[in-house]
Amino acid sequence: MLFDRDGAVLSVEDFGGSGPPVLLLHGLAGYGREWQRSADLLTASFRVFALDQRGHGNSQRRSSDSRREAYVEDVAMVIGELGLGPVTLVGQSMGANTAMLVAAEHPELVACLVVIEGSPGGPDDPDLAVQAAEQIGASLRRWPVPFADRDAARAFFVEKGFDAEAWTGGLEQRPDGLWQRFAVDTMIACMRDLQSRSYWDQWRQVRCPTLLIFGEHGMFDAEHEQKVADALPGCRLVRIAGAGHDVHLDAPAAWIAALQDLVAD
Repeated sequence: MLFDRDGAVLSVEDFGGSGPPVLLLHGLAGYGREWQRSADLLTASFRVFALDQRGHGNSQRRSSDSRREAYVEDVAMVIGELGLGPVTLVGQSMGANTAMLVAAEHPELVACLVVIEGSPGGPDDPDLAVQAAEQIGASLRRWPVPFADRDAARAFFVEKGFDAEAWTGGLEQRPDGLWQRFAVDTMIACMRDLQSRSYWDQWRQVRCPTLLIFGEHGMFDAEHEQKVADALPGCRLVRIAGAGHDVHLDAPAAWIAALQDLVAD
């Protein structure tokens, strides 16, 4: 399904299922269908959708607006257009930041919030945030695109320690080979804005039942994870053994079990 918000085309994947609605938000350089393994499990109890956030996947690749506010309003519009609200809103990494801000700024749209490998913490030095965004961009530019075929792509992602099937599935076929479904300069602009400030105030504004999920081998140490949980009274903290930053790819059944426990209470 395609939607237009102020000239930005947004693509939504409908995984089907029955029950309360769930909307899934991927991380930087990701795409909605990367949630397939999770969706296969969720559809037994939920109606499941995933958004290709602006600049990603089948949504519009380039946008004049890469601010956090644009991502937040995209999600709010999609929930409204689909008639879903309030939803269980799930985000991973960059998508976790988007989900958290939607819950804070549009509380009427979010019944439950699941933050996977996300944090409201920001940089101490804005210049370091810019440098970090540029480093991410440099890493993405080192992808040897176009890949000749899917085997070549899988080999590259395996070498990088990524989930080869999920990341290869995000590529698109062009006449000269397989390319990523994003523009690197858009990814840099997105991360520059995301990392330009902290979001503790917004995090403390969240009022819905909230699940905070981290991978054992993810981006954050246990001290920071606990700090995030302590900043939001009533937030439930779950650490997934054996999982890395891409918890939804590494351990879909484990994070879904945590969600089901939250909904059941």
